[in-house]
Amino acid sequence: MSDNSKRKPKALVVEAELLSGSNEFIREFFVDAPKNAELNDYVDFRTGVILHYQNDNFIDFETEASLLDRNDSFLDLTLAQHCKHGKTLEKLFAKAQESENLPLKLACLFNKTLYQSYPNQRIPVAFFTKSEFASWDFLSDEEKERINNWVVNLCDQEVEVLFSNETIDAHFLTEFLKAENNAWASLTEDRKLRVLIGLSRNRRVSEPFDENDYLMSGLTEYYYDELFHTIWDLAKSLPVTMPIAWALTELLEKTVDKRRHFDSFDVAKRWIIDGDEQKTKTAAVSLNAFESVRYSIYRNIMTDYFGQNRSNLEYFQNPDIAYRACSYRYLRNWSLEDIDYVFQKDNEISVRHLLMNPSIQRNSKFRERLHELCLEIDRKNPGDLIYISMYSGMLKEIKKKNPEFMKRDDESEWIAQGEKVLNLISLRDLIQESEEKQLNALSDEFLSLRLQIKRLSSVSNWLLGGGIFLAVLIAIF
Repeated sequence: MSDNSKRKPKALVVEAELLSGSNEFIREFFVDAPKNAELNDYVDFRTGVILHYQNDNFIDFETEASLLDRNDSFLDLTLAQHCKHGKTLEKLFAKAQESENLPLKLACLFNKTLYQSYPNQRIPVAFFTKSEFASWDFLSDEEKERINNWVVNLCDQEVEVLFSNETIDAHFLTEFLKAENNAWASLTEDRKLRVLIGLSRNRRVSEPFDENDYLMSGLTEYYYDELFHTIWDLAKSLPVTMPIAWALTELLEKTVDKRRHFDSFDVAKRWIIDGDEQKTKTAAVSLNAFESVRYSIYRNIMTDYFGQNRSNLEYFQNPDIAYRACSYRYLRNWSLEDIDYVFQKDNEISVRHLLMNPSIQRNSKFRERLHELCLEIDRKNPGDLIYISMYSGMLKEIKKKNPEFMKRDDESEWIAQGEKVLNLISLRDLIQESEEKQLNALSDEFLSLRLQIKRLSSVSNWLLGGGIFLAVLIAIF
């Protein structure tokens, strides 16, 4: 029996409540616990990061141990996903490994509460140590090798869940993904594909460094960004196959664009298949898998030309369709002539990527031109409203994220399933014109009345003046 003399009173009450409650009550309590906990700042002086952790102290290890002692499979799954203490998770993980219980293994991999309670401890390190203050950096080479070997032998589902968990130890992840890591190199192509899929669902890859969350910047930012550099470097060594290409594109599109020692043109060459950089692809609807990877890689070199004898036309005339498509999305300096030029060159591909360009989105004239092009494409495919739908989706996205772009958007409305557009701007102008005509007509009538009144007034004044003159003459004579 545990020594309760050193435990907090509230923890004893919570334990009694949980032990007397149903499994459903216990699960609900653990799920809601993070929402009700107070967050405190903890400074990790090893990395300089300011971590926010739950400091309720109501669910202590003794409480979780009491629930573990019930040996209830439902409670085991609940604790595996929501427990706060590393020793609890380590016991559950060992139990799952020993019994080859896949659902319980996956439940352990889903756990995100541990990190919120003990910021220094993250998965997968927590599975292999009893210390609640251990991290990847403090493990021995033998311990690191043990964890790497464990990852190599995971099944597909375990790989995807592990690498999609944003609380995964970033230092472990960075080291594991390096090309020189034997564990990573030993993975089959299909297993690497699973890693990429998992990472593309991991919020950590899309969260840039925020100096407000760090006590010290500089070197801290350098190490934080190391994960981004490593992910981008995957394009230098991954197998050049269609499944890998699609998964890598998804990952790179979501990953913060931080690269080091990365020659975009050189890396992109790996993903050129059968000389497809020479294809004009004027009839293509979208980029293929390999072109999509190159499209992502080219992103960091899209800079508008403003110098003498250079213009963005250099981008538009590049033989690589991926390079051109990338320029359509990311270049900032545009004209209506440019839009017409790229549409003639790449048709539907140009429209797809122009629709995603913020510089196009914020300009009403450019939006109107894109709308016309979308209608033109859809008219060639009766029954399809793909591009009108894409344009409508763009407008909704702008209104949601950048409403300042839409100075005239509230004046447009889609009707008849996108085939016709009611231009409220024209309607407004028509009404204004009609009102002006009416006002002008009224004004003319008013002026005419004023002239008539003026003439009548002149006559009356003359008559009045004549009457006074006649009266004076009568008085004289």
